[in-house]
Amino acid sequence: MGDFQLSNGCFEVKSTFGNYLVDFSSHKEFLDNTNHAKTILVIDKTIYKSYQSSFTNFLQKNILVIDSSEKSKSFEYATTILNELLKKKIKKDYTLIAIGGGTLQDLTAFTASIIYRGIKWNFIPTTLLAQCDSCIGSKTSINFQSYKNVLGNFYPPKKVIIDVEFLESLPSSEIKSGIGEMIHYFYFEKNIFLKEIFANYDKLVTRKK
Repeated sequence: MGDFQLSNGCFEVKSTFGNYLVDFSSHKEFLDNTNHAKTILVIDKTIYKSYQSSFTNFLQKNILVIDSSEKSKSFEYATTILNELLKKKIKKDYTLIAIGGGTLQDLTAFTASIIYRGIKWNFIPTTLLAQCDSCIGSKTSINFQSYKNVLGNFYPPKKVIIDVEFLESLPSSEIKSGIGEMIHYFYFEKNIFLKEIFANYDKLVTRKK
């Protein structure tokens, strides 16, 4: 996957497939500073309903709302997204911004990697699992017919924005899922934070300070 280096408060991931930044900051601030005319937001429909005020500066034609479930993580659904992007007259110099969880990440990254032989994309993960796991590594995978995760490639985003505001609206089950993945990494790395997670597990799940 590559090495991690801290640069100006961001984690810079140095990868064979391309370097990218993981920045802990506000998604609203990041979106406000994008080129709205040449940016297409690909948003999970639940996130769009809950955070619609974050996207008011974008024209509706530059927003693509996706029902991102395991069922939609397919080549057939990816072609639907491609059709929608072409209807929006997307060009090579456009950027996609995925806002959602790991499934939306897979769909957006795969789509960005094949349209016009590759366009830029950024990722704003909205689940703890996506923020601590899938946003790192640049792997894309989608299903084809009855075969699971058989299509894909490595196509890193230019930037990942981690905004913990999204975690406030997550159910406990999704918080537990993300914590479980962190425990997995910390255990094998013998990380000092492992004891802190176990000691504060209940507070982390309920998000009590």
